[in-house]
Amino acid sequence: MEMVIAVGGDGTIHSVIQELAGSKAALGVIPSGTFNVWARETGILLDIAGARDVLIHGTLRRIDLGHAQDRYFLLMAGIGFGGTVTYSVKKDKLKRLGPLGYVLTGVRLGLGFDSFRADITIDGHLRTTNALQIVVGNTQLYGSLLKFT
Repeated sequence: MEMVIAVGGDGTIHSVIQELAGSKAALGVIPSGTFNVWARETGILLDIAGARDVLIHGTLRRIDLGHAQDRYFLLMAGIGFGGTVTYSVKKDKLKRLGPLGYVLTGVRLGLGFDSFRADITIDGHLRTTNALQIVVGNTQLYGSLLKFT
């Protein structure tokens, strides 16, 4: 196939790229998720008509994929506080509250979240540090609001 169109948010897109990685199929997006970071990063309009126009008249671009263990990512991969919040929101079904669900969960978890020790090798140099979160990014926006990576 030449193109696969995903209707959803960043989680849906993440699932779709697991199957598209390594293929020549293009990914089209109609954003309908909570944050739609991928759409924001790539200039896809957030309304259906605007996203449709991007699909019809937009420019095809080649995008690098990140790879961590056995998964690909377009946005970022990370460990620590952010991942804990995201997992908790889905587990507690607070996602239906949209961004507020993430804020409430972050505040609740942040009060007792401890740092962890991490050994990181960058350009052959080992660094040991304590961290609340480590993120490797392929894009800039974190949670759609902050330039984090």
